[in-house]
Amino acid sequence: GKTVVSEDVDVRVTAVGGRGFQVRKRNFGRKDDIPDVFLKIRVKCPNRKEHPDWTTATIKNDTTPQWNEHKNFIKVHSEKATIRVDAYEDNMVKDDCIGAAEFPVDQLLRMGTLEAELQKEST
Repeated sequence: GKTVVSEDVDVRVTAVGGRGFQVRKRNFGRKDDIPDVFLKIRVKCPNRKEHPDWTTATIKNDTTPQWNEHKNFIKVHSEKATIRVDAYEDNMVKDDCIGAAEFPVDQLLRMGTLEAELQKEST
């Protein structure tokens, strides 16, 4: 069999954009709440020191936010690491988690671009 040497790689992640974020209807003549969305992106790797979380800018009043921000994560274990994306609505009182997605780093490296549907997590 072939020996696969798993290696540490530097990964450049770009948060491109999102779509399908919901407008919350409000009643009594108040204007609808169009979401202000930001992402928190984390590289998780078992038995490793955590990489610092990366938080994107908040895109105001947009159901199809475009971030086009990128960040380099250094020395990521390509075989075992996963990337976790949490989308939040920026609220004055408390930020609401809209949904999350998680996928293997090696899948992202193979495909180059990955579109993931956010899953609402049951609390």
